[in-house]
Amino acid sequence: MGCQGNSGHVECPQATRTGSCRATLADADVRVLASDVYSEARPGWGGDVVRSMHTDAERLRILWVLPRPLVPLDAGGKIRTWNILRLLARGHEVTVIGLSPDGALDLVPREERGLFRRLVPVAWSEPRKGSVRFWLAVLANLGSRHAFVLSKYASSSLRHEIEQLVRAESYDVLVADFLQVTRSIPKTGLPRVVFQHNVESMIRWRHAQSRAWGATRLYLLWEWVRMARWERRICREYEGVLAVSPEDAEYFRKEWGARRVWTVSTGVDAERFSMEGPRVEPADDLVFTGSMDWEANADGIGWFLDRVWPLILEVRPDTTLGVVGRNPPHWLVRVCQQAGGVTVTGRVPDVRVHMRGARVFIVPIRFGGGTRIKIYEAMAMGLPVVSTSIGAEGLGLEAGRHVLLADRPEVFAGSVVELLEDRNRAEFLAGQARKEVVEKRTWQHAARELESALQSVLRGG
Repeated sequence: MGCQGNSGHVECPQATRTGSCRATLADADVRVLASDVYSEARPGWGGDVVRSMHTDAERLRILWVLPRPLVPLDAGGKIRTWNILRLLARGHEVTVIGLSPDGALDLVPREERGLFRRLVPVAWSEPRKGSVRFWLAVLANLGSRHAFVLSKYASSSLRHEIEQLVRAESYDVLVADFLQVTRSIPKTGLPRVVFQHNVESMIRWRHAQSRAWGATRLYLLWEWVRMARWERRICREYEGVLAVSPEDAEYFRKEWGARRVWTVSTGVDAERFSMEGPRVEPADDLVFTGSMDWEANADGIGWFLDRVWPLILEVRPDTTLGVVGRNPPHWLVRVCQQAGGVTVTGRVPDVRVHMRGARVFIVPIRFGGGTRIKIYEAMAMGLPVVSTSIGAEGLGLEAGRHVLLADRPEVFAGSVVELLEDRNRAEFLAGQARKEVVEKRTWQHAARELESALQSVLRGG
């Protein structure tokens, strides 16, 4: 293990050119072993394909590019990538390269580094959001052809390291994890696939539409224009596009002209997310989990406290709410303090202890894209969910059976109160929801979909 230029290369000594490395899994929370994934014929997997995973001819050599480390696993995109990537690495030879603050080695959880052929962190730094340096970077980017987030992750060092790896090693396919990292990916002759966890331009458009006319809305519209231009280009240039829902896949085809698009489902570890285990006491009646430095989450909770919360308190004045997630903005903390009955935790070691004991899980998202993994996690834990239509889009859930959908404040408040007061209704909804995710929404299925997509890219289909 050592540093070379701006990056540190970590190579598994067990890896060979024809086989990926193997390691004993030390993480007690990782319950799906390699034998579970690749030795059983599961519904929809196809036994012949599963068996072929053990042959050199079918083993893919994948170069996976990250915009930032997966550690800590504190955001939906990171959770999706990690759960799929760790399963993929058990049957294929995977090298992970990505931007990492100060070149830190934690691109993936430390205890599972041995699953990968090589880990290549590339030193990178970003200004702290809200700092003087951050705002100066935003101002400097106003005249650029590229949206701010695309400029933030553009790295000549990462581009150079990718070129070096491709020259030194043999790979079958390159996967760009998130659109944000694509400006750092050179043309090397490798087939390139972009994993689109969201329709990034749609997020900017919806965010802009949620704001009144003024400087902020104009800036968001400018971000949308620039992001849409780049997203269209990548969807047309890359050999494959991975979407997280059929709706997103259709958008990429219809709006951006992507010709080769595959859907990779969202999953959940239903064993890990169960109601059994430690919990905070006393538990809050309502709970929301999510990265609070993500604008869609902060905006959603702000809207909920302004428009929905007072209506709930009129009927049930003793109701409590827990807002669980990293880095809540100062304005939101003040709003929560003024609202009464609201607890803001900030970053926590384990969101499950705050979910257990709660009676309703809320998802008051007004803009965003992709799919919300948090909803599947709540469903797996037996929590009834009330969400906006945007919050639950792309998950394939039946309103009234798996989740209650409400976009107007009075309907959202009424749905929450209904579940708090009608135990039978809450238990029915929770039971149907858990059954749905346990039977149909697994990470193993998602990993198989991604694997099949990469094989199709290489076949030219």
